[in-house]
Amino acid sequence: MALKTFVKISGVNNLSDARYCAGMGVDLLGFSLDGSEKEIVDPKKFEEITGWVSGVEFVGEFNQVPMGNIEETLEQYDVQYVQLDYVSLNQEIPVFGIPVILKIDPKNYSAVEDLKDTLSSNLDSVEYFLLESDDQNCNLSTEDILGLSASFPIILGCGLSEKNVNQLIDQSALKGIALRGGDEIKPGYKDFDELADILEAIEVED
Repeated sequence: MALKTFVKISGVNNLSDARYCAGMGVDLLGFSLDGSEKEIVDPKKFEEITGWVSGVEFVGEFNQVPMGNIEETLEQYDVQYVQLDYVSLNQEIPVFGIPVILKIDPKNYSAVEDLKDTLSSNLDSVEYFLLESDDQNCNLSTEDILGLSASFPIILGCGLSEKNVNQLIDQSALKGIALRGGDEIKPGYKDFDELADILEAIEVED
């Protein structure tokens, strides 16, 4: 399988998602390493899931953990990227020795120029900016996305559907897209409809 753009899957918490997405040819699988007991993927579960997949790299996703605790947590996980939430930052982004993905919710900005200022001020410290919103609504126009992607290394994680994903990829300079994993209905059973629709829409022949 091959996909026409770089793809990150956020919030992976089960083997069904991991194996399906790896088989589809995604690039990054993200695992929540902080948050509620339901959300967090502990080291044992992380090892169990990642041991069954190949050809992908792993992201440790953090939302509200103090910076010092992040470094301590990362020692327990074999991840190739660390993802931070911009809202939780109260200092400059530290150097972790692995690339940083900075998650930013576009809905926190009333004007795209303000979002540009945030991207510019952090550009030298990150590998990618992940634009992602909890309700998947970016509040950005296609024109905004085209303009931002021309100047910044953006992975788009909101405002995506099977109907618009190819247009956004083809017309912009996006570095990639991000989709979210989800809970299993029961162990071994998943509803892949939305995730699969978008991945299949960007699938290309090898």
